[in-house]
Amino acid sequence: MKSGRVLIVILMIALGLIVLGLTSIFNNITQTSPNHAVIEVVREFDFGQRELRTTVESTIQIRNVGLKPLHIGNITTDCGCVGVFSAQNEGSSEKSKTLEIHPYGDGHLLIKLGVSGSPGVAERRRITFLTNDPTNPQVDIILRVTSIGRYASDPARLTLGSIPIGT
Repeated sequence: MKSGRVLIVILMIALGLIVLGLTSIFNNITQTSPNHAVIEVVREFDFGQRELRTTVESTIQIRNVGLKPLHIGNITTDCGCVGVFSAQNEGSSEKSKTLEIHPYGDGHLLIKLGVSGSPGVAERRRITFLTNDPTNPQVDIILRVTSIGRYASDPARLTLGSIPIGT
C-alpha cells in the first residue's frame, strides 16, 4: 500500500516537471518569434545594364517570419514604367494592389520595368507598399537599371555640315 502511494507521488512529481519543461520550451519559442507579422524583403534590386526600350522582369521574394499573417497593401510605384504583379495574377494585365502571406510563409512580387532614360545613366525607380508589421509599416524597394543603346555618340550631337547628294 505504502509503495503504491510513493509511486503515485513520484509520477505526479515527474508529470509536474514535464509540464514545467514544456511550458518553458513554449515560452522560449514565443519569446523568439514576435506575436505579429514580420517582413523580410530585399530593399534594393539592381537589374544591371539593359538595352534601352526593352522590358525586364524579375521576381522579388517577401518572407513573413512572424506569428500572424502579413498583409501588404497600397502597392504603388513612382513611374508608370514599373508594373507589380503577384503570383496569383501573374498572367493578368492587372497590377497587384494587395498580398497576404501566412506566418512563416513566402510571397512573390513579379516586377516588370520598362528601360528608359539616357544610355549609360543609371535610373532609379521606387516601389512602395504598406504592411501590418509594426516595425516596418511602410516598405520602399529601390530598383536600379542602367540603359544601354545599340548606337550612341559622344558628344550627343554631331555636325556633319552639307553633304552633297550621291556621295
